[in-house]
Amino acid sequence: MSAPPANPTVVHARPLLSICIPTYNRADLLAQTLTHLRSVCQGDDVEVVISDNCSPDHTQEVIAQFAPRFRHFRAIRQGENRGGMPNLAAAIALASGEFIYTLNDDDEIFIEGLAAAISIMKGNEQIVAVYGGYQEWSREAGRLSAPISPVEQRVDFSRGEKLQIFNRCTLLWYPVCRTQYLQRFFTYDERSFGFWELVGSLLEHGAISVIPDLLYKHFHTHPRMEYELTKSWYHDQHRAQYEAFMGRIGPSDYQQLSSFINSRVVPAYAQGVRFADLKKEFLTARHFVLRARAFGQFPEAEIAEWERRALVGMVAERLLAHIRLATGTRRVLFEDHPKLTALREHFASIAPDFSVDSLSQRDWETSGLEPGCYLVTHEFGAPGWEKTLQLGPSRCRAVSDVIETCRITNQPLSL
Repeated sequence: MSAPPANPTVVHARPLLSICIPTYNRADLLAQTLTHLRSVCQGDDVEVVISDNCSPDHTQEVIAQFAPRFRHFRAIRQGENRGGMPNLAAAIALASGEFIYTLNDDDEIFIEGLAAAISIMKGNEQIVAVYGGYQEWSREAGRLSAPISPVEQRVDFSRGEKLQIFNRCTLLWYPVCRTQYLQRFFTYDERSFGFWELVGSLLEHGAISVIPDLLYKHFHTHPRMEYELTKSWYHDQHRAQYEAFMGRIGPSDYQQLSSFINSRVVPAYAQGVRFADLKKEFLTARHFVLRARAFGQFPEAEIAEWERRALVGMVAERLLAHIRLATGTRRVLFEDHPKLTALREHFASIAPDFSVDSLSQRDWETSGLEPGCYLVTHEFGAPGWEKTLQLGPSRCRAVSDVIETCRITNQPLSL
């Protein structure tokens, strides 16, 4: 994309490429993204389009700062937060370039990859979109992943070849596309991610090329979109996009389709475990360990090791859920038992609304349990603690019982 002309007052023709950026409340990251775009898009043929989803930070100041730096620049601010996909749709609707590419507000483009995609479409009017690869980059570690590409060599899919592209490509994000086709046929649905539905719509109207060239660099910004892998809705929408894509094609062999879709969906369960662990949501991680285990995604030895490592966290979360149901509880007392020390400390870290302490057998036998207190014992009816049986679950839980509700494998476990 060429150098700018000497006379900046010249009325310029339609830009070649519109780069559409939906953003929300990440002004500093947006500034970094725009700085990079300015450094690699030196000519008169790139338009930047931003839709601000009613950010409460200084996003509008960043937009005002960068607007004069681009020959083609459009921006809109939503009157309220409309959600991610509607905000993206608003940015796409503003684009005026011949070609269009959508970009996250914390990512960077590979201009060479975008140029290669445009060159392909210029050379073949039948091709309406080009998909490519990407790299992941960790800001904290300063480390780039190996290139992640859907194909090793360019593959073209003719109009209508939906099964062919579905069988060949596991994951396709947003393409470099002829603007008119994306504006006419891009849609959003809160019930599905829609990436594959877009592929199907584009193939209704033309051919698609998939290339190994990298189109963008995906930054690991916290919080990441991938954090939503710990949510059930994410997995439902992830699965829905495949089923909706195949549903447009028509009935197929049910067993074969089920097996194929599972091969696409189930790996996301392992990612759910990964991100739940990062967020220290151990019962959520357990949920996805169980789902992944059903499909043989993890070796049993790996599951056993995870269960051993996560046990304290799981039990603490389960205890907290039980204790929150006990109306009027202000103080949680753990039996003064060496096996409960780590659990008590972890529980205190996730339950700041409760006073947490230990209770000795002597104090228990002497004073019992005061009002507003909840007792956590190692096991019900242990010697010296027999009368815990009379308290019931509204005021007492045994850790040995809670452990059983967290189990996955049959390995011997104790805190």
